[in-house]
Amino acid sequence: MVQQRDRSMMEELPVILKYPFVDKVSFVLLSLFVWFFTLAGSLALFGGGMAILLSQGLLYAYAFTALNRVSTGNMKSYMPDIGDISDLARPLMLGLASLLISWGPVVLLLYFHPDASLPWMNLMRKPEVEQSESFGAAHAQEDAPEPDEAVQEDEQVSDNEEEDSDDDDQDDRTEDLDEDEYADEDWEDEFDVPLHIKALLALALLWKLIYTPMSLVVAGITRSFLQTINPVAGITCIGRMGSVYWQALGIYVVITIAQTLIGLPLNMIPIAGGLVMGFINVYGFLVTGCTLGLAVAKKASDLGLE
Repeated sequence: MVQQRDRSMMEELPVILKYPFVDKVSFVLLSLFVWFFTLAGSLALFGGGMAILLSQGLLYAYAFTALNRVSTGNMKSYMPDIGDISDLARPLMLGLASLLISWGPVVLLLYFHPDASLPWMNLMRKPEVEQSESFGAAHAQEDAPEPDEAVQEDEQVSDNEEEDSDDDDQDDRTEDLDEDEYADEDWEDEFDVPLHIKALLALALLWKLIYTPMSLVVAGITRSFLQTINPVAGITCIGRMGSVYWQALGIYVVITIAQTLIGLPLNMIPIAGGLVMGFINVYGFLVTGCTLGLAVAKKASDLGLE
C-alpha cells in the first residue's frame, strides 16, 4: 500500500485500464443489464423513469463501489451490494448531485443570460445560410432556360438596347451586393455577445471540466447529497490532494473524450450500437471509479480518511 502511494497516477495507468476486467462476470452482466434497460426504456417497454433508475442507477452504484473499494486497497471486486430498488436510488441521486454542482454555473448563466449560447448558434447557423445561398444560386442557374435561335436573333436586333440593359443589370447587381453586405453585418450584430458574458461562460465551462471528478469523489466518500452539492467541500479536497488530483483529472478527461468520440458513430446504429455502447459506458464508469479511488488512496491521510 505504501509503495502504491508513492507511485504517480501516470504509473498507475496499466492498473487503471485493466481494472474493469478484474471481475469479468460482473463486467459482462452489468454491460448487458445497462444495454437491456436502456433499450427497454427507449422502446417504452418500461417507464422512462424506471429505465433510468435501473440503467444509470446501476452504473453509478458500480462506479461508487469501485471508488470506495479501490481507495481502501481492494482491487479484486466492484460488484455493489444491492438488496432492493432503494440501493439504486441513492447512487442515482448522488450522480444527480454531481451533475448539478458541476453543470450548475453553466445552467445559471444560460438562465439569466440566454444570449450566452448565441456564439454556438452563430457557428451552426452561418454555414447553413451560406450553403442555402450557394444552393439557391446553383439551382437558379440550372433552372435558367437555354436560349434558342429565335431569342438569339431578337437579342441582336438592337445594340443600343443591349448596352442599356447591361448597364441596368450591373447597377442591380451592385445594389444586391450592398444589400447582402448590410444583411451580413446585421446578422452578425444580432448574434454578437458581450465580452464579459463570453468570459463568464468560459469560466463556467472550465469549472465543469475541473470540478466534475471531485464532485464524484465527494459523492462516493460522503454518500451525502448535500455534501456533494457543497462546493466548499470539493474545493477543500482539491487543495489537499494537490498534484494527484490534477493527474487524475487528466486521465478522466482523456477517458471522457475517448468515450464520447467512440459513441458518436455507435449511437447511430440501432440495437447493436447500443449493445456496444453498454460495454463502453460500463468500462468508462469503472475506469473513472478506479482512477478516483487510487487518487483518494494516495491522499487518504491528507483527506482524514485514516
